[in-house]
Amino acid sequence: MEHVKTIRPSFLLTAYLVLSAMFDAARIRTEWLLSVNVDFAAVLSASLDCKVALLVLETIEKQRILIDRKTPPSSESTSGPLNRGLFLWLNSLFFHGWKGNLALADIPSINEKLDSASVAARFDHAGERGTT
Repeated sequence: MEHVKTIRPSFLLTAYLVLSAMFDAARIRTEWLLSVNVDFAAVLSASLDCKVALLVLETIEKQRILIDRKTPPSSESTSGPLNRGLFLWLNSLFFHGWKGNLALADIPSINEKLDSASVAARFDHAGERGTT
């Protein structure tokens, strides 16, 4: 249900997969070093591979799925917890600025709540209410 209703990947699912993959990696390393049961270590390794694959699939942005929107959402609003935490959604802007000068048209849109057109409309509406 969360996949259909929100435009960004699930925070809880991503956090769970990252934390459990880190703990599983430490457990798998220990199992391989002990070499008591190689089959069990191989099964744990395959389990970690599946968990990492699920993490990669979960962190993929859903912009291609969002068809019914007239204006595409900003890359910040569709990025997941890893992209937002590491500011990876800004990499394209940094690379573009490194290659040449940035113009106003090169800067991507920001969050829809901070869009200048919507903020100006709310400001005008608040000004009209205050004068009457």
